[in-house]
Amino acid sequence: MDDKRPIPVPPAQRWREFRIQLLPFVVFIIVVVIIAMIWKQVVLPVSLTGEVSSVQYQVRSLVDGTLTELTVEPFTVVRKGEQIGSVLGMEPALVQAEMAVALADLELERLRTGMSVSRNLLEVTTLELEKQKIAAELEINRADVTLKKSEFETVKAQFEKKLVSKEFFDEKSIAYDKARTTVEQLAGQLTAYEGQLKGLREAASAPSALGQDQAIDKAIAAHTNQLAVLARPVPLIAPADGVVSLVSFRPGEKVRAGDPIVIVTSTNVTHIIGYIRQPVYRMPNVNDEVRVRTRRQDRSVASARVLKVAPQFEYLNPALVSPDNTRLEKALSVLVSLPAGMTLRPGEFVDLMFTGK
Repeated sequence: MDDKRPIPVPPAQRWREFRIQLLPFVVFIIVVVIIAMIWKQVVLPVSLTGEVSSVQYQVRSLVDGTLTELTVEPFTVVRKGEQIGSVLGMEPALVQAEMAVALADLELERLRTGMSVSRNLLEVTTLELEKQKIAAELEINRADVTLKKSEFETVKAQFEKKLVSKEFFDEKSIAYDKARTTVEQLAGQLTAYEGQLKGLREAASAPSALGQDQAIDKAIAAHTNQLAVLARPVPLIAPADGVVSLVSFRPGEKVRAGDPIVIVTSTNVTHIIGYIRQPVYRMPNVNDEVRVRTRRQDRSVASARVLKVAPQFEYLNPALVSPDNTRLEKALSVLVSLPAGMTLRPGEFVDLMFTGK
């Protein structure tokens, strides 16, 4: 009998047939899937572009004067209410000169009315200014003592556990002792000034002519207080939590009232500003769902909502749509909520897409 069993096909022949007939189709399907994934994650056209809101605060000088202190540099983190510097409106020598001129004018007025000016008024004014200056320095150094004490106690505990070197411990100990000595010296100077002022005031309070003499005394006191206020350093306070992005002046430079000395960029991101370029195929509405996608390498995506829609078209930032910064284009701006769970930085560019919900 004849053997009718089929002739077995060698595996090499089956592999050759697979490579010729099926492999191109499988490769085509894989390439299409990969292209679709890339298109969805990277190349998918966006409905609108957006920029994370960036709020900047300008710390300005309130008076004309000299920037005597500045404790921040670019990229320094600051807290709301923190003092970052001070401006001295008038130099002490100029204040004394102004007071001397005012007292000379009042002395002339007293002479015209037959009254004499107490000779120690100028000394009282000078001592009062020096006392206020010493008092301000004393408060600053007391705060410094508290800080040095905290650092010393921390280093002492670490030194006892042999976590730091003896040289470092001695350095902190000397700094703490120096700060305490400075406070004690300033306190002694302040007490001495108070004693001198008490004696001068008692001498000045001797019985004298009343009437116009009292009015002139009040004018002297008012002028003295005005100059004393001008002689005090005006503090510069951080208006919000953020990071210093620009420092325009350095200590020792002259500043004018209204000059922006420091610019603080807030780190608290609250919303995204999106721009719909023309032509507008779909007008957005409040509460429309928007997909927010970052332009970073990881391309994270999250959902957000439209909070507000602008009533007019405005010029958008050219950097959002083109490297050509001279290109001007109007777009409709919308306010978009911050996506939950997505970390964004102020000024960061993002892509936005309407989802139809």
